[in-house]
Amino acid sequence: MNMKKKMKRFAKILVASLVVAGFCPTGIPTPINSVVEVQAATKAKVPTCAAKQTVRVVGAFGGPNGNGGAKTILDIPECYIVIRNLSSNAKITNIKSSNKKIRATKREGLNALELSSTLMPMPFDETDLVGASSTISFRVTQNGKQYKLSCKIKVAEKKSPFSKLTVGSKNYASYFNGYMYVNEKPMKGKKKIYVKMAPGYVLDSIDMLSSKNGKYTNKKIKNGSTVNLTSCDQISVSYHTTKKPVNYKAPSKWFGQVESPLHNYNSLIFQ
Repeated sequence: MNMKKKMKRFAKILVASLVVAGFCPTGIPTPINSVVEVQAATKAKVPTCAAKQTVRVVGAFGGPNGNGGAKTILDIPECYIVIRNLSSNAKITNIKSSNKKIRATKREGLNALELSSTLMPMPFDETDLVGASSTISFRVTQNGKQYKLSCKIKVAEKKSPFSKLTVGSKNYASYFNGYMYVNEKPMKGKKKIYVKMAPGYVLDSIDMLSSKNGKYTNKKIKNGSTVNLTSCDQISVSYHTTKKPVNYKAPSKWFGQVESPLHNYNSLIFQ
């Protein structure tokens, strides 16, 4: 075979190799399966939510000096039914609850429905939501399509987030089973404050609110420190959970007393 024939044969082999490799004249490689990948990327994602969810509930005031009122406050973050794959222009309509004691509304800045009680707070309504259940159904319209979603919820008492919350020698941790605030009689003198969180919770800070001659002061105290409680009105413990709700995504906008839906606090009130 002469040199001219060898060159022609080499050229044919080279062209065939480039075609198999997906080479295009522009010099940009084009994978053979690119059409399939583009189709998969442009396929609209379907919005979904948890089929079942347990929602935690608390009452306002408990403890040795509390009234032990009905538990009707649906607590964060479990009070949110988070919707996955919800587009920014999606519309949520036709929200219904099978239990008239529980309502659901769209939460601004969060891809979720917020659950709350329709019951009047103490002392107007003594009905307790522990053990209640409901089916929350709603419709999502996005990308020209409609989707019907639903979630079955069951309400259970929130357990104390503390393994220990001691003031001096007294442990108040169990008093926070099912309550946001624990009432205690005013104390005098110096006491050691110690907090140990229950599994699934992380301590963020401890604050002490005091008043004297009508003026209020708030200061952060170190865990395990000894403080003077003579003029103390309350001790608040801030924390966050490590257990995120199903489909949870950080909110684009958030408003409330705590840093995020994953943060919370409880207070020991002296009165």
